[in-house]
Amino acid sequence: MKKYIKKAAAVIAVAGIALSATACSNGGKTVASYKGGKISQEQYYNEMKKSQAGQTTLANMIINHVLDQQYGKKVSDKKVNQQFNNYKKQYGSQFSAVLQQNGMTQSSFKQNLKTTLLSEAALKDIKKVSKSQEKKAWKTYQPKVTVQHILVSKKSTAEDIISQLKNGKSFSSLAKKDSLDTATKNKGGKLPAFDSTDTTLDPAFKKAAFKLKNGQVTSTPVKSQSGYHVIKM
Repeated sequence: MKKYIKKAAAVIAVAGIALSATACSNGGKTVASYKGGKISQEQYYNEMKKSQAGQTTLANMIINHVLDQQYGKKVSDKKVNQQFNNYKKQYGSQFSAVLQQNGMTQSSFKQNLKTTLLSEAALKDIKKVSKSQEKKAWKTYQPKVTVQHILVSKKSTAEDIISQLKNGKSFSSLAKKDSLDTATKNKGGKLPAFDSTDTTLDPAFKKAAFKLKNGQVTSTPVKSQSGYHVIKM
């Protein structure tokens, strides 16, 4: 966080804004402060839980914690460091550049290696799947789909958007104008392709999306933990 704030400070300084990162490292309720205001932990958390990136981070944290809890004894630090050193030797002087290109640090790369080793340990521990279990899983599997969505805070707002769409308004233009999802609003509300195994999206969202035909829009607002959605297949 200190490194991030330091980089941010360099950019902000050009704009003539004073930034203080003192609250970042003292465990207080302020994530960052700047001249004339501050950003609290609650504000930061509320924005993170709305975003796709925040939900993905949470899902990954849950997976890592559960795997570590169940199979941590089978994956030692020695194994992780051994793999890490093998990659470091393989890439030689380019190792740091490769990590940087992939948006990783040595620490995050080690965590990825540990997650992979934990996943391998978990897969070896899985009992053989029966034909009936396989048939049941395949029956409920939904292949990948791509949707656009508009996220709003009120049901009435979502209903108004659905009405505007029926009257010929462009979905992309309404997404850009009204959606609270800052990660997708400028892309017409388009989300990355997902299937029924996706863990980052709200179950109610997925259920409503899978019912739609190509080009179809939800006739009523879809409620999730983030708010109300209008979805187009």
